[in-house]
Amino acid sequence: MLAYNRRSIGDGQPQTLINLVRSYYDKGLENLIDPHTKDQINIYSFQAFKEIAYRCISLNIKDRPTINRIIKRIEHALDIQNHGAASTITKPNQQCQNLESLLIPLKEIYLATQDFSAKNQIGDGGFGVVYKGQLSDQWQNITVAIKRLDPKGQQGRKEFLTELKLVSSFNHKNIIPFIGYCDEGNEMIIVSEYASNRSLDQHLQDSNKRFCLTWAQRLKICLGAARALNYLHSGLGENNRVIHRDIKSANILLDENLEARVCDFGLSKKGPRNQQHTQVYTKVAGTNYYLDPIYHESGILRKESDVYSFGVVLFEILSGMLAYHNKSLGDDNPQPLINLVRRYYNDRLDELIDPFIKYQIDRRCFHTFKELAYQCINYNSKERPTMETIIERIEDAIDFQKSTNKA
Repeated sequence: MLAYNRRSIGDGQPQTLINLVRSYYDKGLENLIDPHTKDQINIYSFQAFKEIAYRCISLNIKDRPTINRIIKRIEHALDIQNHGAASTITKPNQQCQNLESLLIPLKEIYLATQDFSAKNQIGDGGFGVVYKGQLSDQWQNITVAIKRLDPKGQQGRKEFLTELKLVSSFNHKNIIPFIGYCDEGNEMIIVSEYASNRSLDQHLQDSNKRFCLTWAQRLKICLGAARALNYLHSGLGENNRVIHRDIKSANILLDENLEARVCDFGLSKKGPRNQQHTQVYTKVAGTNYYLDPIYHESGILRKESDVYSFGVVLFEILSGMLAYHNKSLGDDNPQPLINLVRRYYNDRLDELIDPFIKYQIDRRCFHTFKELAYQCINYNSKERPTMETIIERIEDAIDFQKSTNKA
């Protein structure tokens, strides 16, 4: 449709293209897509494309992206289109699937885990235990992670059903793919694709793995996780914003290419996106040291709570130190990571950089990264950046780092 042509949607009055975009952007722009290409477009490529296009026509000139930023976002949309999942605008996504078709019999789970053998255990927590397993020919012999919920744990049946509905609807390359589930007898099990490089926290607390994790790779992990959170916060449509509620390095998995895959949605909350500051009143849940202090005190959950937790992860990646570990600088008493960050941000933050990467980091990259991470943990939630801004700033940091490597 040309910009000066007029068109109506439904019973509305005919309007020019940009007027239609402004009127219907929050309600969805699917009706404006050229019908000749509609069934070709990957829905997640579409989300990325429409967001950057809408920012270009912002009435606030300061909100419009630079040409360099536009190029990066279009390249990202193209990458999703070329390599993303096959879900398109006109095809029903996984939300519409019949969950019964994804049921995996308990007998199959027993075989895959060798009767929940301890040697197959790869993780645990307040929810229960995670096992590594291999499904049979019927499921293409795929290697999977099997999350077995403890009925007496932090996540009960309500949380299990919530997580099941959420993970079966997601389709993003930086979110761990859902394979199936088991709900038989007293067993509540969610089966996901296995990430061969396990979780980010395991890399950070193992000095051998941390030594091998370059600064460039860490930036790539940050960018992937940020894209996953941006998808949850703004890529699921008008009435579908998801707040993860438990972002931490243990819930960021790494595949064979060290691509970030966000996982574990048992505590996640779903709400409408058509309100600028969506908030949910809920019982406080999450993990100490990553938990947004404003949410902890008020019980009011916002998407900015995820941003705070993500900021903690950014400082973990920079320092090579997990949030709940204690460390001292000089003769001071040992303190957890974020306490150290707040105390020494202005004059001694360099001393917190992981020594394995300290001499790899471009100074402009470091300043961009640390300022972003510090904004994320701001005590004023309104001062925290959106995930879209976080993506842009990480991309800036990557550009600075690449320019140094080329020099």
